[in-house]
Amino acid sequence: MAAFVSVVGRGCGVCGGALDTPSGVSVCRERLWVKRPRVAVVAGANACRSRLMRAQQRDDAEPASLKTKVNLLDYTQVLDALKDVQVKPCGAALDDQDEASKLDWSISLASLLNTAGRRTYLCMFTHFGDLTTFEYAQRLLPELQVLEDKNVNLVCVGIGSPENARLFAQITGFPIEYVYADETAAAYEALDLYKGFLGERAQVHPYVKLFAMLAGIGSPGTLRRVLGGYIGSRDRSIEKWSKGAIKFLDANMFDVLGSQYQRPFELATVRLQNMIDIIPRWFELSPEKQELIVRQGATLVLDAAEERVLYAYRDTGILVYADVDHALSLACQPARLAEAGM
Repeated sequence: MAAFVSVVGRGCGVCGGALDTPSGVSVCRERLWVKRPRVAVVAGANACRSRLMRAQQRDDAEPASLKTKVNLLDYTQVLDALKDVQVKPCGAALDDQDEASKLDWSISLASLLNTAGRRTYLCMFTHFGDLTTFEYAQRLLPELQVLEDKNVNLVCVGIGSPENARLFAQITGFPIEYVYADETAAAYEALDLYKGFLGERAQVHPYVKLFAMLAGIGSPGTLRRVLGGYIGSRDRSIEKWSKGAIKFLDANMFDVLGSQYQRPFELATVRLQNMIDIIPRWFELSPEKQELIVRQGATLVLDAAEERVLYAYRDTGILVYADVDHALSLACQPARLAEAGM
């Protein structure tokens, strides 16, 4: 939170605007004229409360960890990193293969992304038994037709085997033809994605790392996401996908609290449903290499025609994934080359 520290008279540490002091309270003058935000005192210094809250609640800004060994915002670097990575298709195309071929059939991940004239929405799930993966897939389900209509290439990679992936697809109803299995997390290693709490320290059992991350240790943002599921949010609505995800009770019960916003306990109920589905099938859904259960994923939107990355987000913890609405809007917007008549 150091970025929010500011000295009175020198400018707001959040938005950089000049500070004024009506009635002895420091206010960000740049934003006061627009939204008249309240002002909070953070560690004895002044900060723009409205911007602070948006920083806590929204995920459309990429985390600072994007630029590690591989800059996810660099199209060439991303494709170069993935050029030797093979993933296994899990979908309907396998029906035409014999059993022996199914076990060995793999495809270059870079080739799936380098689609001429199309944009690609690359969703790198965590493993197929993770809460993040289930929630992300449920979030994408109602958008699949939109992506198809806009001719967007959807590629979803998850950690685990094709068998893990098929069970995941069966439980969530997510179309298996979009899903590719990465049994060794080779793509995640190639892109230098977050390895989870304590990284690859072999002497620490993976379940110790997992439970620590569920408690927010080495998993920045997880506790806030969990609490947000109970509190709700007036800034977004999840009705579009939450009702299809909740099975153990009538999802319409939340309508008594109103509509067009994320109601209290609504998202928490989705997550409870996901736990009900995951826990009894944990060993059927999770990867054989259990040290991979804390590996985190990423989201990228790539434009092959213009050879650029439109959006990139590197997950930093459990349930801390991309702003899907923002990523989808970038994937579906008209291409600049098309707008220029090229």
